[in-house]
Amino acid sequence: LQRAINAFEDVLTLVTRESNPAGWAVTQNNLGGALFRLGERVDDAALQRAIKAFEAALTVLTRNSNPAGWARTQVNIGAALATLGARGDDQALQRAIKAFEAALTVFTRDRDPAGWAGTQVNLGAALATLGERGDDQALQRAITAFEDVLTLVTRESNPAGWAATQVNLGNALLRLGARGDDQALQRAIKALEDALTVRTRDRDPAGWAQTQTNLGNALFRLGERGDDQALQRAIKAYEAALTVRTRDRDPAGWAATQGNLGNALLRLGERGDDQALQRAIKAYEAALTVLTRERDPAGWADTTYNLAFAYRAQGKIAEARASAKAALAAFRQVNNAYWAAQAEAFLAKLPPQ
Repeated sequence: LQRAINAFEDVLTLVTRESNPAGWAVTQNNLGGALFRLGERVDDAALQRAIKAFEAALTVLTRNSNPAGWARTQVNIGAALATLGARGDDQALQRAIKAFEAALTVFTRDRDPAGWAGTQVNLGAALATLGERGDDQALQRAITAFEDVLTLVTRESNPAGWAATQVNLGNALLRLGARGDDQALQRAIKALEDALTVRTRDRDPAGWAQTQTNLGNALFRLGERGDDQALQRAIKAYEAALTVRTRDRDPAGWAATQGNLGNALLRLGERGDDQALQRAIKAYEAALTVLTRERDPAGWADTTYNLAFAYRAQGKIAEARASAKAALAAFRQVNNAYWAAQAEAFLAKLPPQ
């Protein structure tokens, strides 16, 4: 990638905007593409340079002179901005959304159905990321974008694209459902289950495991609201994911899924299932073999705190107190004042020794 970037920059020392505007614009786009690929690997400076290269190309590739090239470059700009936005830059996300919306003034469903569908997916993903940060309106718009795509991208015409869009739709609905909308959770479950008819374990084991995890998350949210059957189904989904997400193959994913499994088992155990509590403790303890305090203090603190709840539900007050104290210290270490306060409140409610 570095060599590619150097090559394109060398070309631009000879091919100027004045001497060859079309060639210069194409080279700026190629340079932006290489910088974008580099920037995807957590290099924000490369992403910023990619955006500048794409914007330079737009000084030649105007909507009037070259509408298709202009729209493609708007999508490129949107993709780079959305990547920056996913790392916490809300302003970049807003700019990405505007770039995708601009492209859609050219990539219409009638004129360019493939370009329209791809840009709608990108737009939905940017809106969903913004929605994760508390913007319900952005989530609703993301859901609409993904649903629009599914009117064109069908299971029969493009099974992989259809399944990916169902996953995107399910995840956006899950985020909305986590804020109290049970109907959105039910729709999320349906979308993710539909995706699994194409994303099978044999055909796409990693995608299947991720989708099983997402399905488990949606079922868990529903189960938290009193649906024991949904909790049981969440447990099965997480256990299915763990047949692919093994500790050796994917330690981080395995630990996260063990934590999710522990949470579902804990909720079931708090409703009187002692065996589920035992299994929850084992799941948290398994996760903590990867989520160590040194390697991941925040993940270790969260899991240790959940373990404290499992011990308390089991009646093991001394163990609950020890886990909560350890979690409290870690929350303070990572400057998480909210969860530190929660841990302190938990400790205060425990029976005396």
